[in-house]
Amino acid sequence: MKKLVAILSLLSLGSFIVNAQKNALLTQNDSIIGALAEDYNNRVEFVNWIPSVQIIASPPTESTQCLSTLEFNNKGLNGLEHKWKVQVASNTECWGVRPNAYEVWEYPTGENKRRFAILTGRGQTTYSCVTIGPRGGLTIGYGEFYEATDINDLSVNGNVGIGTLDTQGHKLAVNGTIRAKEILVESNWADFVFKKGYKLPTLREVEEYIKKKGTLPDVPSEEEIKANGVNLGATNALLLQKIEELTLYVIQQQKEIEELKSKITQAK
Repeated sequence: MKKLVAILSLLSLGSFIVNAQKNALLTQNDSIIGALAEDYNNRVEFVNWIPSVQIIASPPTESTQCLSTLEFNNKGLNGLEHKWKVQVASNTECWGVRPNAYEVWEYPTGENKRRFAILTGRGQTTYSCVTIGPRGGLTIGYGEFYEATDINDLSVNGNVGIGTLDTQGHKLAVNGTIRAKEILVESNWADFVFKKGYKLPTLREVEEYIKKKGTLPDVPSEEEIKANGVNLGATNALLLQKIEELTLYVIQQQKEIEELKSKITQAK
C-alpha cells in the first residue's frame, strides 16, 4: 500500500512551500522537488490511497523554543485580511503558545486581535478532550477515548462557571440571576412530622428558643444565610416541617377550643 507523505521540516537552510503556480508539490529555495498530483485553478490536491500531510518540527534540544504553524489567509470585511492560525509549540513555550500546546486562533481584522481560540497542553499528566457528536452534541472534559453519544446535548465532566472562574467546588456557579419556568430539586421531605413518635415541641419551648436564638428551631440564622446561601431543597423541606408543626398546633388548639365550648355549654 502506497502512502503519499509530505514532510515539512523547519530548517535553517530554507523552507518548503506548496506552490501551485509552478505545478509543483514542494519547492525549496524556488527549486522544484516534487510533482503535483493535480492542479486545477490554483487548487492543490494530494491524490493517493491514504494521503497524509505532516508538519514536523525538530528542535535540537528539549529546551529549545520551537513553533509549528499552519496559516490560512483570505479577505474579510472591508477588504481587510482575515486569517486563521494553527500553532503547536515544543516542550518550551514559544511566542505565547504554551508548552506542548495546540492552539487555533482567528484574526478577523488583520490586526493582532484574536477572537476564537482552542488551547491545550497545560502540562497535564492526565488527558481529557472536547468531543462533538454526530448530531452536534458537545462533551467536555471526558477521557481521551470517550465516544460522544448520538444526542444533541451538552455534557461537562467537571464544574461550570457562568460569569465566574471560581465555582468553589460546585457543579454550576452563576454570578448573576437565573430565569427559568421551572426548577426541579431532588430532596428529602418533612412528612415525618405526622408520623407516630414525632416529638412536637411545645409552644413554650418554641418561645424560649426564639428568645434565646432569635430564630425558629432548626432554622439557620441571617448570618448563616449571608455566609453560605440558601439551600433550596433543604430550606423548602424545613419550611414544610414548620408548616406541618403549625398545623398540629392548630389541631391541638381546635381540640382545646371545642373542649372549652363543651364545658361552657354543660355549665349553663
